[in-house]
Amino acid sequence: MMLEPGSLQAIGNLPVLEHLHLYTITGSPYLGVIGVLHRDSFPALRYLSLDYLASSEVEALLELKALVQNLTVLSLSMFHTKSEQDWVGEEFIPRLSNTPHLSNLFARFDLDDEMHESGGHCIDEFVEALETLSKLPLLKVKITGLEFDWFNDFGTIFSQVVKLELPDFHVPVHQLEYFASMSNLEHLTITLTWTSPTRKYVGQPILSFRILEASNIDGFPNHTYSMVDTAE
Repeated sequence: MMLEPGSLQAIGNLPVLEHLHLYTITGSPYLGVIGVLHRDSFPALRYLSLDYLASSEVEALLELKALVQNLTVLSLSMFHTKSEQDWVGEEFIPRLSNTPHLSNLFARFDLDDEMHESGGHCIDEFVEALETLSKLPLLKVKITGLEFDWFNDFGTIFSQVVKLELPDFHVPVHQLEYFASMSNLEHLTITLTWTSPTRKYVGQPILSFRILEASNIDGFPNHTYSMVDTAE
């Protein structure tokens, strides 16, 4: 429905509202959240979806004590310009520490290309912030905008996760062992780069996932025997 001035405050007072999806259709990322909602708004909310709101409005919502206390599912889609590229690591992720029951996180970060190109300090800070998610009871995670070579070990971040979707993660097939430390992982979605190693690895770690979704496979072998030999 279309939100009129003051209507969001009325919605926030609904005592049993569990599901909320906020987005704009006017081209402006502002809904007028700041200064309108009190800390006890959305006391029963469990599912929150936010699409392309201003970062300041996302912050305001995640600072509502009653809202974050029972939240189990958070879906966020945002675009960040160069001036905002630090926002995810410095403002958004730290606020998730206030969501003690968050089990499902779906985050689409349309990061500015310059963040990927610049690397270095801002990426290090982003990865460091992401490591704080290890304290949450996350079971299902989908994050776009991340690159494989940014991380050393996802097992320490998502140790309890059973379904992990990283569609922008370009992973060489012989480096799937990277996910071996995630002992609870059952479903993995990545972009697979098919490279045949010159030799088989001895003492390969056991991978726990039962479902592997690999899109845009680069260099996929033409012959079945080559594929099987590489996967063994």
